[in-house]
Amino acid sequence: MMVFPDLSFHQFKVGPMDNFSYILKSGSECILIDPAWEPQLFIDYINRHQLSPQCIVLTHGHFDHHNAVNDLIQLFKLPIYLSRNEADEWIPNYASLSLFDPLTDVLLFHNRPLQIYSTPGHSPGGICIEIGSFLFTGDTLFINGCGRCDLDHSDVNDMYSSLERLKSLTPSLIVLPGHDYGAHSTSTIAKEVQTNRFLTCSSRAAFVRLRMAKRT
Repeated sequence: MMVFPDLSFHQFKVGPMDNFSYILKSGSECILIDPAWEPQLFIDYINRHQLSPQCIVLTHGHFDHHNAVNDLIQLFKLPIYLSRNEADEWIPNYASLSLFDPLTDVLLFHNRPLQIYSTPGHSPGGICIEIGSFLFTGDTLFINGCGRCDLDHSDVNDMYSSLERLKSLTPSLIVLPGHDYGAHSTSTIAKEVQTNRFLTCSSRAAFVRLRMAKRT
């Protein structure tokens, strides 16, 4: 893990599905992660702090993670990045959308690479984003939870593999989930490995039984 002390984030709780959207800042530059539901919140924040937005990154293609994008790109003319692994029906129709390969393509913010992890399960194109001490986990990992795997194009076995990968990351990484479904709005990898009911399963089979029996 590379520590960048000038990095900070703002977490927005938005919409009827308790989404978390984020603005990641370094100096006067920022990127938006999963901006949804309330575009004016992001616009006002950017203007109030005199920020220069560089791009939008989507952790996956479900509408509740990007339905503020149209308003934002009309004002700021931003490129949008989404994993090329996403299911066709979850790829939104934005003129400035670029599909990238999480394994080979490099996304930069303030001349620093975003570490992108391909984490399918909730959807084929799910990603998590690590930079500095932050890990934006979208709908892969929640606080004491994980994304649903009973939706179109979900795969519970892929989710198990993705979560196992996240368990191996730096324990002190700050987990920044895509929904407010836990007792807290943030956590750490270490805390989730110890307490998250989906990360403490004794086997793949036990995880599949638990995840497919739960709806949140």
